Amino acid sequence: MNKIAYLILGFVLITASLASAQKYQLKVGNLVIGLKMVSGPHVYNGRTEVYKDEAIENLKGPVVLLKDGVPMYGKKIIFYYLPTKRDQGSNLISTTLELAKDVKIPEDIQKQIADKLDINDNITVQSTGPEESISLNSAALFIKDPSAPYKPPVYPSYNNENDVFSFQLVGGLSKTLLKVDSNVVSNKKIVAIYKDKKKYDIMHIPGYRTKNRYVKITDSFWDPDEISNTVDLSKLKLKPWYLYPEIAIETEYACSAKWGKMNAAPLSQNHALDVFKENMNNPLEISIPKDQVTLYHFEMIIVPDRGETTKYICDSITDPKVQEVLGKVGDRSAIYFQNLMVKNATGEVLYMPLTFGFLIASK
Repeated sequence: MNKIAYLILGFVLITASLASAQKYQLKVGNLVIGLKMVSGPHVYNGRTEVYKDEAIENLKGPVVLLKDGVPMYGKKIIFYYLPTKRDQGSNLISTTLELAKDVKIPEDIQKQIADKLDINDNITVQSTGPEESISLNSAALFIKDPSAPYKPPVYPSYNNENDVFSFQLVGGLSKTLLKVDSNVVSNKKIVAIYKDKKKYDIMHIPGYRTKNRYVKITDSFWDPDEISNTVDLSKLKLKPWYLYPEIAIETEYACSAKWGKMNAAPLSQNHALDVFKENMNNPLEISIPKDQVTLYHFEMIIVPDRGETTKYICDSITDPKVQEVLGKVGDRSAIYFQNLMVKNATGEVLYMPLTFGFLIASK
């Protein structure tokens, strides 16, 4: 096995190990703080931005630490709050909770926090005691300014690296999948590495091109843990996106999405709600260099400034059911389009690993 093959195998093993890590969330009332590993095998951080009234209301609810969706009991956590605008003599407000079913922040602590809570403050949670499976370094509720200009919750970006590859490994399946153009001479060694059918599957795709040598089936622009509901409006019988050839575009910065008079590359400017309403019944058109493609299938994620994030699986923007959903979108919202499936000029269905976002906000 040559040096390159060893590097590929090592990369896959490391990435697969990270992918298998448990998912943790801290839930305060109905507010969910997604937690990400920041160091070592146990140390996690997280932050969610909310408005003052949302924070005060949800501090009244139960506090739950979730591991893969299952409550963890017995662990001790500390809530603490120090006002940003401190009056002279103001002290840190804190309380320690031992996690159990329906445990809540004491009412006197809730009132103390509510009386002083202001814009740009943080209510922070840390764990105490033995690390066990998780050490909570910082899980914060940040108080947003309702008068501030609207900013997107997440910024999509382009992959402007020029490297294009003729093989890709897909992780997260029962057996790792190798998608490969086996006609490329240099790929014959890679195919030989993954020839064990008990451990690997191989999909031979003539002319295969990709900008990502490794992906996971759970890859998503928007964190799945932060999606409250998924609604399937698709009528198509498609295979999963990772079983299709894809479009590899060296100059992704030249790609854009047009929705009526609204444009995203990959993110749009803020559009007033009435402008959005005027344009939402237009088809979504994807423009890429050299080739012509038609959007065939996609995931649409609607992120309101207040409320739950919902993912819709769709075939067409102009579908009446999709239009009904869009008609309910309010001001200060973001709409993202990910996992795009397109048809090229010959009618071939291809996966396009780009994400576009449209912002609806009057200011």
